[in-house]
Amino acid sequence: MVSIIGVLMGLILGGVTAARRHFSVTRTRAIIQLLDAAIDQYQLEWGDYPPGAGGAAGSAELYRTLTSPANLRQYISGSEPPAADVDGSGQRVLVDHWRHAIYYTHHRHYAGDPNRDEYRLQSAGPDGQYGTEDDIVNWKK
Repeated sequence: MVSIIGVLMGLILGGVTAARRHFSVTRTRAIIQLLDAAIDQYQLEWGDYPPGAGGAAGSAELYRTLTSPANLRQYISGSEPPAADVDGSGQRVLVDHWRHAIYYTHHRHYAGDPNRDEYRLQSAGPDGQYGTEDDIVNWKK
């Protein structure tokens, strides 16, 4: 009887873990879509995409640009998409559901495809490591 309960608990916990992972991935995709919309609106008004040299620094630069009072308007506000000081530096960066920086790179700072003339947004995904199979990005892999 105890072993049956143990097996059932294992199945339930496995299902809960899978559901949480699916929610987190879906949530991060939604965050990237919000950023895509804000960046595209910025590009329509300013004629170019926001500056950003990549990595966490690019994320901080993108956050400052999209929330700057010097703009015609703020492109993001409130808590969506989320931003946080993830490394204690005092700089806010745009973050995914796991509170990892969403890397932003303007097309001037990378060569070749994908999105040769646009920009890249990249979440480290569930494993927290950039450049791995589970990264969540705004281009087709």
